[in-house]
Amino acid sequence: MTQKRQKLILALLFLAALIILLLWLQGIFRHRVGPGTAPLTGARPEGASAVVAWQTVMDWQEAPGVVASAQQPQVAAQAMGRILDIKVAPGDRVQAGQVLAVLDDAELRSRLGQAQEQVAALRAQLQQAQSDYHRFRALTERRVVPRRDFDQVQARYQTLQAQVQQAEQAVREAQAYFRYGKVVSPANGLVAEKLVNSGDLATPGRPLFTIFNPQQMRLEAPVGEQFGPALQPGAPVRLTVPSLQWEVETVIDEVVALAASDSRTFLVKARLPWRHGLRPGLFGRLHFAGRERQALLIPLAAVKNLGQLETVTVLTPAGPQHRQVRLGKQYDEQVEVLAGLQAGEEITLPANPRP
Repeated sequence: MTQKRQKLILALLFLAALIILLLWLQGIFRHRVGPGTAPLTGARPEGASAVVAWQTVMDWQEAPGVVASAQQPQVAAQAMGRILDIKVAPGDRVQAGQVLAVLDDAELRSRLGQAQEQVAALRAQLQQAQSDYHRFRALTERRVVPRRDFDQVQARYQTLQAQVQQAEQAVREAQAYFRYGKVVSPANGLVAEKLVNSGDLATPGRPLFTIFNPQQMRLEAPVGEQFGPALQPGAPVRLTVPSLQWEVETVIDEVVALAASDSRTFLVKARLPWRHGLRPGLFGRLHFAGRERQALLIPLAAVKNLGQLETVTVLTPAGPQHRQVRLGKQYDEQVEVLAGLQAGEEITLPANPRP
């Protein structure tokens, strides 16, 4: 029981000391100068001082966006077939024309073989028809055979010529389809996505891979239409990619002129230099200059933190006073004052400013 009483007494003493400290900070035990202020005893402190003043500041705005590539084609099969082998993986560097996947080309091979056999058969018939044509023409010129017999031979010869040309065109088409049994890269770049696996059925138009050009990366972000006039190609912006802990200064590359009617935004595209780990789909932020305004600024070094309270020392005719302030945005080594100070007042700076 004695230990519990001792603990209770210590707790009450601690609470009383805390209350006294808070009352002292609020000037209860001293002459009160005004809300949020407390005079300091003694002469004016030595050291530098600063005058609270209105200054023109630029408010930076932020818009979330996504990393993308200006060249990001999706590769699809041009013929139907089962995927037998996939040659690349996401992140691999590929060249234009490089094989990405191999399809089962049994049907394509059969179609090509049939077309080639058809051409061979027609060419044999055409060779015979050509021989008959020349023979009957000579006989007709000597009036050995009637003209109508020659006309029939000539018609058959011309028909077979046309059929051979059609069959040869069919072979060329079959050869083209046969080449579609291999899916190739349309450009140099890196593999961003692999959308299929071996054994899947590839159909014309279905994307199999996404290729992107790492030398043409950018951040695409929707921005409110009220900032449209300030966001023009060539305007400086700052981009951040949190997952890479990367920040870079760059310029706007393109602004999509048509605003999205539902969100009232414009799509802004800003260039991104290539670096390791940068790939399409990463989250990023676009920081840009919004508007200029007047703000009451003081040096950040003048602010003292007492727990969760932020105070400054104000030089008044009655002597130095502690005053609680409410702060806003930080601008380099200065900070905006939202409440607690007025323009023209003088505040002290520490002898050894914080780094």
